Amino acid sequence: MKILLVTPTFQTVTHGPAKFAKFVWQINDLYPEYEVVILTKDINQEKDRKIYKIAPYFLPKPFGFLWSYVDNFRYYKKIKAIQKTYAFDVLLFNNAILGWWSALRFSKKIRVVGMLNDDNYLSAKLSNFDGSKKWLINFHRKPLEYLATKALNKIITNSNYLNQSVLQSYSCSAEKIVRLYKAIDLSNYKFRGKRKIHLDKSIDILFVKADYQRGGLALLVKALSILSSLEFLVTVMGPLEKDKASISRLFSSTPNVQLNFKGPCPQSLVFLAMQEQDILCIPAHKEALGVANIEGLASGIPVVSTQVGGIPEVLDNGKNGWLARPNDPKDLSETIYHCIIQEEERYIRSKKGHTFVSYHFDHLQMLTNLLLILNPS
Repeated sequence: MKILLVTPTFQTVTHGPAKFAKFVWQINDLYPEYEVVILTKDINQEKDRKIYKIAPYFLPKPFGFLWSYVDNFRYYKKIKAIQKTYAFDVLLFNNAILGWWSALRFSKKIRVVGMLNDDNYLSAKLSNFDGSKKWLINFHRKPLEYLATKALNKIITNSNYLNQSVLQSYSCSAEKIVRLYKAIDLSNYKFRGKRKIHLDKSIDILFVKADYQRGGLALLVKALSILSSLEFLVTVMGPLEKDKASISRLFSSTPNVQLNFKGPCPQSLVFLAMQEQDILCIPAHKEALGVANIEGLASGIPVVSTQVGGIPEVLDNGKNGWLARPNDPKDLSETIYHCIIQEEERYIRSKKGHTFVSYHFDHLQMLTNLLLILNPS
């Protein structure tokens, strides 16, 4: 079977979809009976008819709202050109919204499958209008995501939570929607074992999330400030350099909580931080799954998060880590404190988390399941 993977991100690995694309590329080496070709804008140059590059373009700000529509037609045009020399059997879109027009043109002849990786668009409603640019973008793109769920042959979500959200919000048939957990390569992670946390020293908290607002960084700072008898150093990985000033202001009135801003980081530095820091805490307001939490469990760092979206699926409803109520700094502070003082419990949950991840989030199992979805016969 020949697969054409259309993915906006590929070369620069900073988030879940990019990691997924890298894993799908491994199918060429792992499964000789399958072949994967990539179409992406995130590559320096095309490679031997295996990786195709779609040319960058620029839309003036007044027309930025047309981005999703223009990209749909541009990707379709490039896909048609590729089809002349590469007769693919399946079109797989790493972002389903980019496959709407292609699905209308191809889906009767070729299987077209797309992924919904988060709930940004479907959760944008008039009832939660806040006037922000982000809300306006999400609300504007929501109809395209809806059209994609209707046009594509199959929609892949990355959690049971997102699966149910799509079914309810877009009124899809249950047969069209399938859950496929994002995964990690467990060979990249070393389980760190039991560690002490010293209350008389600064406690190192790791926060890994590019969208620091969605990830609940402000909530984390408030929660740590409540624990005024303890000292904390929060290492922030993921946000852009332009966000540093705004993030620094979150820490300006918290004398017991200091900031160590790292910005965007390669995976190697994130993995190293998970070995060295005391606790991983990303108290998200919204999260479809949370790959960073999966990575934390694989590394053995204690994980504290919130009861939202797909996070409880990763933390096995708190058996693998600690779950606080969302948007509740007092409950989060108490949850973090319990994690800090319960040394033996931290180790027990860390061991459970490592086993749980090995069973549910291994990338080889994910690829096997993906191929079953793409070739159900």
